[in-house]
Amino acid sequence: FRAAIQHFRGENEAALRSAEHAIEVCEDGGFAVWLAHARLMHGRVVAELRDRAAGIDEMGQAYDLWAATGAVVTTPFYLALRAEGFALDGRVDEGLGLLEQALGIVDRYGERYYEAEVRRLFGVLTMQRAQKAGLDRSDEAESWLCAAYDCAQSRKLRSLALRCAISLADLRLSQGRRAEALDILEPAYNAIEEGAGTRDLMRARRLMATVRREPMIH
Repeated sequence: FRAAIQHFRGENEAALRSAEHAIEVCEDGGFAVWLAHARLMHGRVVAELRDRAAGIDEMGQAYDLWAATGAVVTTPFYLALRAEGFALDGRVDEGLGLLEQALGIVDRYGERYYEAEVRRLFGVLTMQRAQKAGLDRSDEAESWLCAAYDCAQSRKLRSLALRCAISLADLRLSQGRRAEALDILEPAYNAIEEGAGTRDLMRARRLMATVRREPMIH
């Protein structure tokens, strides 16, 4: 869990060390379920920092290990992490396939704590696939992102709402809709009162500075 928190904060080197330690503890103690969790987090960080193919492969093995226990809980979260890994490697269609699985599990079992992020990623990857194909699917992507933002807001998940706002602001800024980008981003940013040095908040500040055409103040 510490590895997950560090990853979300953008502290991936620390997250890698935490995941490695967790793997050692789980292997020594025979904790098969938590070994799957630790290895999946390890693979996600490896995919971002070092070796995308190796990280994707490790996440797939860890997911299979988790599924072999019969557990369904947390699988949308794991599928979303794996989809991110595929997206990093340019394998967008495979990522979208995993997100479809995640949404199916959400709808069937009602595990909705990560639904907003699954929907956000669906919008982001839809845009990536369209760009690779030379198509314009911005309306479809924006629909996914708006639904994701509303989902996060309805559950008072401010960090996930900020992620959705960042993705929406990116899309709107690319279309020259500067005021609309700021309208969605600024309140989502201001709703979070801690973690000024974490990855998503720093990215939000950079985006707001771009929209306002002002220099960044660190």
